[in-house]
Amino acid sequence: MKTNQYRAYKYFLLADKILREVKRHSDLINGVINFENEFANIPFKEAMAYSKRELVDDICDTLYHCRSIKSGKISVEAQKLLDSKKITKSKLTKEHFFSRKKSAYKIYDAAMHGASRQRILAMIKSRCRVHLVTRKENEALKKFQKKEVQHLYPTWREEYNAAGIKLLNEQSLKKKYVYNIEGLCYNNLLEIAKAYNISSETARYRVLKNIHKWRDWQRQQI
Repeated sequence: MKTNQYRAYKYFLLADKILREVKRHSDLINGVINFENEFANIPFKEAMAYSKRELVDDICDTLYHCRSIKSGKISVEAQKLLDSKKITKSKLTKEHFFSRKKSAYKIYDAAMHGASRQRILAMIKSRCRVHLVTRKENEALKKFQKKEVQHLYPTWREEYNAAGIKLLNEQSLKKKYVYNIEGLCYNNLLEIAKAYNISSETARYRVLKNIHKWRDWQRQQI
């Protein structure tokens, strides 16, 4: 597990520990757990040190620093920029389509209800996923992600629709080629390698290098 994800998970373990103590003390007091009003007043060291809001803020901050996990989706506009060579993929925005603030609350609640370690880790990874979009699209999304309009756009898909962002599968956008080698057509480099008893890398070199000796080694985009 990456360092920041491990750090996040430690918060969730603490939340689970706090829950057990809150339940124990709450049962002794009145049998009712009111997290909003009673959480910070429970006579337990960790509970006194971390209110729900503070703990959620810590979780949220940690999620901001966790490694991003690509969803495999890219916006149509982002792909157009890539195709036109106006931008490199590293310059695209990694958009966390799940609000990290909302995610912090959900993960906190899951820990407080006794979610397993596997479940918590799965939630961390899920909430670290990103779509690739343009910087302009990322800015356009913000007004649909504000707290005061959450009831109008309850899911990230509705936020994207409102911002006019359409997504495609990144994998399906890879350029495909056929290879014309000395008058014969091949579907991929492996076929060429087997036919000429060479490595795939050698085949790639001959196709891509503009050398007169390999002038009959060409590829065509389809």
